[in-house]
Amino acid sequence: EGGGRDIMNRRGGVAALIALAMATFVYLAYVSGVGNMYLPSESVASTTSSPVGRVAIPARIANPSPPAPAPLVDERPEPAPDPRASPAPTSLAVVRDDRKDEGRKLPMECPMVDVADPENVAAVARSLGDASDVVVFATQDIEHWRAEFLVNVILNLVSVNVTSVVTVGRHKHTCETARRDNPDVVRCCVYSTWLDGHDALKRWALAEDHAYVLWLIRYRFALDIMRAGSVGVLVSDSDMWFERDPFELLKDESTGLGTHSVVANVEGELFPSINGGLVYFRADLPGEGGRYLLEVFNDHVDDLLADESPPECHKERGVGTQVVWGAMMDQDILRDAAETAVAGAPLWWSYTHHVCMFKGGYDEATKAKMEIKSKHPETLDWSRSGRSLPKPFESHPAVQALKHPWIESEEHPLNESEEKYGVMKVPNATGWRNLTILAAPKWMFANHGDGDGWFAVRPRPGAAFHCMSHNQGIKPRMLRAYDMWHWDVLGAGRGIRVGQGRYLSLASAAFGRFTRRGEFAMQAHRLAALAAATGRIPVLPMIPCASPWLDHSRRPDCYAGVLERINVLAGTCPVTALRQFQGPDTAEPGDPAKEGSIGSPCCYFVPPGDDCEEKFAAWGAEMTGEDRGNRPGRTVRLDALIDAAGLVVDADAATEYADRSWVIGDDFPPDNAKHPTDVFVDFGRVVKAIEGDGDPTPWVEIDMRGEDALPRVVTQRGVDDARRRKWFTDYNKACPLVNRVS
Repeated sequence: EGGGRDIMNRRGGVAALIALAMATFVYLAYVSGVGNMYLPSESVASTTSSPVGRVAIPARIANPSPPAPAPLVDERPEPAPDPRASPAPTSLAVVRDDRKDEGRKLPMECPMVDVADPENVAAVARSLGDASDVVVFATQDIEHWRAEFLVNVILNLVSVNVTSVVTVGRHKHTCETARRDNPDVVRCCVYSTWLDGHDALKRWALAEDHAYVLWLIRYRFALDIMRAGSVGVLVSDSDMWFERDPFELLKDESTGLGTHSVVANVEGELFPSINGGLVYFRADLPGEGGRYLLEVFNDHVDDLLADESPPECHKERGVGTQVVWGAMMDQDILRDAAETAVAGAPLWWSYTHHVCMFKGGYDEATKAKMEIKSKHPETLDWSRSGRSLPKPFESHPAVQALKHPWIESEEHPLNESEEKYGVMKVPNATGWRNLTILAAPKWMFANHGDGDGWFAVRPRPGAAFHCMSHNQGIKPRMLRAYDMWHWDVLGAGRGIRVGQGRYLSLASAAFGRFTRRGEFAMQAHRLAALAAATGRIPVLPMIPCASPWLDHSRRPDCYAGVLERINVLAGTCPVTALRQFQGPDTAEPGDPAKEGSIGSPCCYFVPPGDDCEEKFAAWGAEMTGEDRGNRPGRTVRLDALIDAAGLVVDADAATEYADRSWVIGDDFPPDNAKHPTDVFVDFGRVVKAIEGDGDPTPWVEIDMRGEDALPRVVTQRGVDDARRRKWFTDYNKACPLVNRVS
């Protein structure tokens, strides 16, 4: 990743530069408040030397205009009030079914307008009626399977009586498509031409359709709609599930959340650690702290757009190629804005202290940053009041009994309720009581990594769940496994209606014997090969949560004892599990205490890669999600399948006669002596054994009868059936990451 501007020519200059950085920022901290820190954008003609090398930083970023006299701020800690009385918990017997109101309400409707025009923002604000808060989503590609998240979460919000929802699309055609395809769900979609053709995007090496651009538009609209409608704004990603009306809790003073201007989902321990995809900015508290933080954010965006010469290394290492960090990423801007608001001085780390600007990399950048932060100790960590934020509802008893995974004396994160916040220095405010950014307790906002699978049970441990994961493909599967999916509208996802497709699955599989993930992956491949032979979609089998190959992921504080990471997901068992774990004749609902019964834990393998699951692999939880009465129409015993398949050649001639295994990565020479089920099969006989006589059956299952290995499908030289060849070559092309696993 070379080619960036040489930031430091001599190692010996590092200490001097750090000293210069300290002196510069100490001076800035002295002369700067945030009173007039952000003036109307002007072209930047003058620059100030960067505190971290020779990169020129625009004057308005590095040295803003002298502020107006700072207001007197009482920073003495307030005396702790009497402990709040905990609200009566929701009875387990009357836990709300969050879908019971579906069909009775519709989301708000608004004109499809360009919100770069303030008059159009005002029109959208009028559409809010008497709503005091609004949820703002963003969407870019409405035809991709991720667009189903948007539909699912809007339906979810309506079911908990939140109808004030606005979706910000990147373009007008985005909204047109969204409203055409989901007219009763996406009823308020707006777009913005604010950054269309903007020269700054080229300077920052950003394409107009880059996700960063959409996210900046979302935060600009959040400020504009707050100003126009005097409403609070919940900026939210769409890979979400809301178990309860979020606004009732966010404004509830009895829990303590209602006394803070900003309530933010957080990812780590230290301040600010804010996740930019789930933040509530309140509009009706004295001092308008929520609006102020949005203004600090957006004014800095204007500064970045006015920057006539962004550092070269930012463009090469911080934008476009690295979508997790950078000066133009909304989350990093928000974190810097929070530190700036709390310090009362400009602390734009993602610009001035990006790792690419330091020869010593992350360690050197962090050291320089911490030397400056030490001058603003209030930014080193969250402030703590010593008060708790009582959860106003009960969790599942197993969740309430959880202990911290590493520190026995502390609460588990799902039960922890300590009040942690940062105090903003808002200009002209008379006090700071409400001018705070609260780190939301996990019972309010929780991420996948916080939940450790416990959001699969009811009552759920939190009010809002964010499906954060490095594996994008796990997100829709997580929602479906946790029963957070609107099957009636979305089917099994990706346009699939189980009753209309052709599938091949396994019943009564002994997959718990495997000791390595690769063995399971290989069997999933062989199932895919058999499915390809019959033109079917393979249904990935479920995994007993006690499988030995999951031992490296064991953790007793996790749901089903399995730590969910990347490829493994623990959820509740669907009806399909009865057939796989207990055989095809097992009656519903089974023994509640036994794995494989409805509602008990089931574990799932989620294939890496988005396109693979979009086009080919179905999932056990998807097969009966729409209709619990949906069952396979035909069961084929594995031994009958093997009997029907003739051996093409003996083992000695195998490598000469066979083209290759259909399963890439499964090409070791077959040995029928050591592996009795590792057989060559003739397609014609396999197809007949699976399909049977007469009309094709939509859903066929293979009863493994206690075996744990499927036969390999190996062809003779060449494949004379072009259609079948295409089915499987398409699968291999679409699933390169899955193939690499095995």
